[in-house]
Formats: sequence, structure tokens, C-alpha cells
Amino acid sequence: MSGGPKPVLADERAAAAGLLRLFSRARRGRKPMVLVRLRCRPLPGMARVSSHRLALQIAARLRIGDLLWWQPRMRVLWLLLEETDDAAPVLRRLQHLGGQGWRLEASLAHFPAQGLTLESLRQQLAHPGRAARAGGKEAA
Repeated sequence: MSGGPKPVLADERAAAAGLLRLFSRARRGRKPMVLVRLRCRPLPGMARVSSHRLALQIAARLRIGDLLWWQPRMRVLWLLLEETDDAAPVLRRLQHLGGQGWRLEASLAHFPAQGLTLESLRQQLAHPGRAARAGGKEAA
């Protein structure tokens, strides 16, 4: 394994094998995970790094077992944080990146408490009121 930063996978299709591996391992071991939808919104009037560079900087702050993929048309990064039910340490590591011309908005859904599949976790995030009531909405 290289010591360089973790790659940002191009899209969900590129992340499919890793998603299958992480969900299978979490189910077998009954380990929690957190799905984070990280919206990257440009701040008006500020110089900013490119969205690709921002994604690489985010990737460099993740743990080795976490998975990161990009949904570029929507300026959304998806993070699947393995073996945790607390995204706060990761979100703290990302806070200062907001000073680079981007506002980072994080929404969270927890496995298995809020869903057992990627789709069910996304459904939690599609209904922000439901996710927020369950403790699933935070800002980075």
C-alpha cells in the first residue's frame, strides 16, 4: 500500500466494489458505518481551489479504510466511514478546508440504525428533517 493520499473515485460505479466490501464486512461484523453527503458550494467573491483539488485534500484527511467518491454534476462528495458511528473527528479535520473558497455542508446517515443498504441510507439523506431528528445533520 502506498503512503500517498487516498484516491477520489470518479463516481459510484467506480466505488461499487469498495461499497460491496464495506457493507459486507459491516454486516458480518455488526460494525457501524456513517454515510456522509458532503456538498461543496462555492463561496461568492472568494478565490478558491479547484473542486478536484478540494476533493484530493478531503481524501488526504480520511482514514485508510474509508471510501470516497465524487458526484461532480451536483458538487457532492460521498464518504463512507467504516467502523464508526461518529463522523465528528472526520468533520473536524475537514473544517479548515472551508476557508479555501468552498462551504462544506455535511449530512449524515448511520448504518445500521438508519438503513442497511446504501440506498436506504441515501433515502434518509433525501429527507433532511428525518435525518436531522435522528442526529444525522451536521455542518463541516
